[in-house]
Amino acid sequence: MLVGRRGSPDGLLGERPQGMATSPSGYYLCTVLVDEASGRSIVVNRGWMPADVAERREWAKEDGVVEVVGVVGQGETPATFSPPNNPSSGTMLWFELPVLLQALRASPPAVGGPMLVNAVAGEGVGERWDGVTWPAPRQLASFETFPVMPETHAVYATTWGSLSLFGLVAATHLLSKKAPTAAARAAMARAANAKTKTTPAPEPTPTPTK
Repeated sequence: MLVGRRGSPDGLLGERPQGMATSPSGYYLCTVLVDEASGRSIVVNRGWMPADVAERREWAKEDGVVEVVGVVGQGETPATFSPPNNPSSGTMLWFELPVLLQALRASPPAVGGPMLVNAVAGEGVGERWDGVTWPAPRQLASFETFPVMPETHAVYATTWGSLSLFGLVAATHLLSKKAPTAAARAAMARAANAKTKTTPAPEPTPTPTK
């Protein structure tokens, strides 16, 4: 099951874009593994891949017994205006664990709630992402950052604060211009009337004689 679209994880394709720039979009790939010891079904987020790779379904397939090293998560809570997930399309917008388990035809756990494990790349030789095979597991350091870093919030605050200050100054300048008083309006009306009275009439055009 694909979940997205989402930007690439921190550190995967270089440094995080700053300001209002965006990182390449793609999808996370989720699958279900069964723990041999307990028989419990676990949703595993295998990692991120670019949108074009996901659309061509060119990700690596896993068979047999596999070992996963990851960070345990609890899924996501939708925002106020988040649309509902539609797993029948093969793509979900956010990590909704009960729906993921049902869509992946996995039985819910008998004990405890659904579990999500985010696969991470190791630090040793042979454990790092090879840069070619998709999906790419997240780096452990990416779990230490926020979706929007404080530096980005500072840029937004500075930009909107400057615009607000400019708007305040402009509004104050416009409101400080006093409207003409009744006496001033009367004086302007008298001046307009005097100008109208003193305007010379056009001279008649002479009629040519034969």
